[in-house]
Amino acid sequence: MRTGHVPGRFLAALTAATGGLGAGLLAVGPAQAAPLPDLKVTVAITPGKAAYSVGDTITAVYTIRNVSAVAATGIRSGGTYDGLTWIGDMPWSAAFDLAPGASRTFTWAAKVSDAGSRGGYAAGRFEFEAAAGDADPADDLGTFRLPVPGGKGTMRLKVFVDAKGDSSSEQPGLAGAEVVLSQPKPGGARVAGGRTDAKGWVSFTGLATQDYRVSVPGRKLAGDNPDSTSVEVMADQTATAFVGLLPGAAASGSPGASSDVAAPAGASPSGTPALAVTGSNSGTVAVVGGIVVLAGAGLFLMARHRRRRFVA
Repeated sequence: MRTGHVPGRFLAALTAATGGLGAGLLAVGPAQAAPLPDLKVTVAITPGKAAYSVGDTITAVYTIRNVSAVAATGIRSGGTYDGLTWIGDMPWSAAFDLAPGASRTFTWAAKVSDAGSRGGYAAGRFEFEAAAGDADPADDLGTFRLPVPGGKGTMRLKVFVDAKGDSSSEQPGLAGAEVVLSQPKPGGARVAGGRTDAKGWVSFTGLATQDYRVSVPGRKLAGDNPDSTSVEVMADQTATAFVGLLPGAAASGSPGASSDVAAPAGASPSGTPALAVTGSNSGTVAVVGGIVVLAGAGLFLMARHRRRRFVA
């Protein structure tokens, strides 16, 4: 193999060219995303009261502040409201802009409607966002929820064992199961309790309009939450729900434990009194059984006595 001589000036030119190319490659990188604006939304309700009634007028003051160093343009809002009737037009229907550090306030008036009484609350939920997006969407939302007590409703529940695993409420009801209603928050106070009738049904009347946590002590519920399920009660209405249980008897000694004994076909309900345990007929059955046993014993003794006289 022959080795040729490479001129020095050629090497210098090649090095210069390579170095320039490397520098050019180092200069090229991923494009930096433009910083986003950051809006912070707060809401204040006047008058502030512990409870509201149908016909009460409220004023919601929304404050939108641009807490970033970037201008927020094309800001729009969207949301929902319940149990309220708006007075006038929505004040923020048109898009608007906010310079860095600037804020804007909108005032909105509404009246508590009959729907608020039926549902037990009046609420609003509105979100503000710039056209480019937001650096921290978590604080773009302004919400409020006002209690509107006074309405009463009914809850009717069917408890059954989900033996098929398909959550079908057509499965036989579970008789004698204890059912407890509690306040909706975890660890909330007990509100009422009762036991299911022969067909697995239990009813609660005179309930305040709100959400309730429904549980069956000593048993696991089928579904996402094995401990309880949520049922909403509205005024002058009956909320009907089906509570499926995982198969298997409760642990021995568990409060409210009930075995997987479905109600017999054609059994008639024993009644569903409000906020009370449905009755059990086991005591009556025991008394009748005792009478039958005593009567049978008497007939046996009489027949035996007669046989002895005949043989003699």
